[in-house]
Amino acid sequence: MAETIIIGGIKMVKGENFKGMLMYTGSRDNKGEVIYPEFSKEDIRELLDAGVNEFIILDGGLLYNYYIDDNGKYHQIVTLEDVDKLPPEITEVSRTPGWHEKFQESYRNRIIDTKEGRNLNDHVKREVELVKRMVEVDKDIHIWLSFPGVILHGMADMFYDAYKEYVFELSKKSLPAEVWEHNIRGFYFSTEDIVNDFTVFYHERNEYNSDFNNPIVKLMKGLSELVHADNKKMLWIPYYRLDRWAETGKRMGYIANRTDFFDYIVIQPSYFFSKNTKANINVIEESVKRQEVVDFYGDPFGGEKISKTIIGAEMEIAEDSSCSVSTRKDEEERYLAYVNAFKQFSGKYPIIYYASYRDSVMSPKIYNYIKDMFGE
Repeated sequence: MAETIIIGGIKMVKGENFKGMLMYTGSRDNKGEVIYPEFSKEDIRELLDAGVNEFIILDGGLLYNYYIDDNGKYHQIVTLEDVDKLPPEITEVSRTPGWHEKFQESYRNRIIDTKEGRNLNDHVKREVELVKRMVEVDKDIHIWLSFPGVILHGMADMFYDAYKEYVFELSKKSLPAEVWEHNIRGFYFSTEDIVNDFTVFYHERNEYNSDFNNPIVKLMKGLSELVHADNKKMLWIPYYRLDRWAETGKRMGYIANRTDFFDYIVIQPSYFFSKNTKANINVIEESVKRQEVVDFYGDPFGGEKISKTIIGAEMEIAEDSSCSVSTRKDEEERYLAYVNAFKQFSGKYPIIYYASYRDSVMSPKIYNYIKDMFGE
């Protein structure tokens, strides 16, 4: 029987052998024309051999603002007219004059730049194709599908209906029933933050499972209820921030400690990409040890943890253009900081690798890093 620990009076399972890998698929541009390299069956076998036992399928985080109905007609999820109607109360308008109008203009540009080729139907189609390939390799493989990231933060809750019908339900209809029941563990919520400035967040509404009057949290809550009603799980991989975006980390902590929207929250340190975030490593290590997200003073965000959410850490490494020249200079030193902090949790709490797209993941150096981390 798995060991249990008590956090805030809540009995929680200790001993989650969750060794995950992010698997990028689908389009990498606003038109839906540039596609990520595909993982082959041999790649999947090698990752299984390296110790990976949870595969999270996702796209690159750009906006999906179209779906195709049963009659083949394209529909926009959020329109320019919707942006014009966006109430100023949604954004933090008290900062500077014109703040709300600035975000409206940003949203308009994102909607104009996103073309019909980036639609939810194609997102699901590509994920399903990879799922079927993976199941052919291992009939017992564990797979997570994803809800695409929402970069129109102040209008996030407007995506619920489309995500319900054209991601969740379409995924379920597109897969064999036995694969859905046996192999699909749940859904990854791809929006990585509840970033400050873009949306309000009422910290004082701190009761259990509050939506904090925030549109991103409202989307989280709705999708969580949908997924959990089907006996699937929810995963989130947000980043921890200090600097001027510290409020983003605080909001993440409130979700982790005060709600059960997610079964697993695995935190990004970001240190591999930014030397200014080294302190995140220690704070995330402490958060995983204590199974509650804490601030830099060791205090849990939002007060006593009342959720059952299991906390884990993300490993970050890449061999592609996502790494700057300065990152390359001390790449191994930065990566080893992750190993030194998080290796102790492998096989006990969730550890998930970000290693960029297929060619980076399967490079000999990174593959061996993964194998060393997850090996028994």
